[in-house]
Amino acid sequence: MTIAPQLNIGVFLGSTSGTIDVQAAAVAGANTLTLPAATGTLALELTGTTGTIGGGALAAGASTSGTVAVSGAATSMAVVVSPAANPQVDASHALSIWGYVSSTGTVTVVVGAIVATTPAAVAYNVRVIQ
Repeated sequence: MTIAPQLNIGVFLGSTSGTIDVQAAAVAGANTLTLPAATGTLALELTGTTGTIGGGALAAGASTSGTVAVSGAATSMAVVVSPAANPQVDASHALSIWGYVSSTGTVTVVVGAIVATTPAAVAYNVRVIQ
């Protein structure tokens, strides 16, 4: 009996036809998956996680930031940011958090204080939208 390794890929490409070439360590050689009624450009998953940002007092209007390398990110792309834990250490709810592609392959996450506060030191998850 031979048991072949299984490669699962979930892709939505649209409403016409196309193929995807797959090179995987678990599958020998090149493989082509033919998707019925699907064509288009595959979008790579551009994600990353910063180191911890915050932990120090911020005056109203001040900010702190951190970066993460995201291969394939370009300055023309949008960024979605979410904290890996709650950055609020008090009830002020006084943080503004955003991200942007600051240079090719680098995403900067900014944590800004609306009023004086001390954000908790947490990592931030980023997703770059092509």
